[in-house]
Amino acid sequence: LVNGISSSFMSTAAQEAAKAGDDLTTVPGFADQAYSFSITEAGITENELIARKGSLEAVVTSGATLSKEETLAQSIFTQDGA
Repeated sequence: LVNGISSSFMSTAAQEAAKAGDDLTTVPGFADQAYSFSITEAGITENELIARKGSLEAVVTSGATLSKEETLAQSIFTQDGA
């Protein structure tokens, strides 16, 4: 979790990730802003969800589906009061 993240910061970070070759996808309808991508290393694929609600950013990396990562991130936002 990181607090103090702005919409413009998230947009800039997403643009940089896309330039670096990450297959970044916008996650519509989740939080205020959200992106996802997958990473495969040593034959293991992990999904990453980066979401911002208000000024709080949550990053969830796991082998779970995007839907399950969204559920976890929403739980984090709710517990933090975002």
